[in-house]
Amino acid sequence: MRRDDFIESMGPILSLWKLPKTDAEQDHQKAYLSTIFDSVGWMDSAQFDEVCRKIAQTAGGMKKPMPKDFIGAFKDLSSKKNWTKVKINNCQQCEGLGLVDTSVMKIDTLEHHKAMKPCPGCRSDTGIAEGWIEDVPPPIKSENKATNWMLNEIEQDYYSPKAAQDLLVKIDEEKINFPEEVVKALVEKAGKEVSGDIR
Repeated sequence: MRRDDFIESMGPILSLWKLPKTDAEQDHQKAYLSTIFDSVGWMDSAQFDEVCRKIAQTAGGMKKPMPKDFIGAFKDLSSKKNWTKVKINNCQQCEGLGLVDTSVMKIDTLEHHKAMKPCPGCRSDTGIAEGWIEDVPPPIKSENKATNWMLNEIEQDYYSPKAAQDLLVKIDEEKINFPEEVVKALVEKAGKEVSGDIR
């Protein structure tokens, strides 16, 4: 899609918010349009025009639509109208869109935003914009009763170091998806026999 077609199609959406007057507001709108174009430029102009009309019907309020809103509308219209889109390839990770969801953090202010980035499975331009880093989700603390029970069993010495070693081998060989904290506890328990052998 050409940039002037993109700007024209965005008109009905932008008209829902007041026109930027100050330099800062104009800069903000340019950055917003650039972000959207970078995410949706792969769409056909006529299809993007329909996407914008669909979004304009439901948009409003405080927040302007984000890339995910345009892509969601595209997917919805695509399935209803049986659009055929040029896929970058048959990538399963991004369903051929070339983009995947992510979360980013601004380095200087630590503010977090949901975003989209080029798919690492099929595109090489996977960099994050300067001044931002991709969030790495923290390990999830398990609220699983079975996990807590296993941790308690290991702490109470119901598992011998040898049994812990055998279980770790089985987990590794069979690629069992064990909770990380349980594996760590088993490694620590299995290490006791190793240190005992050294003595």
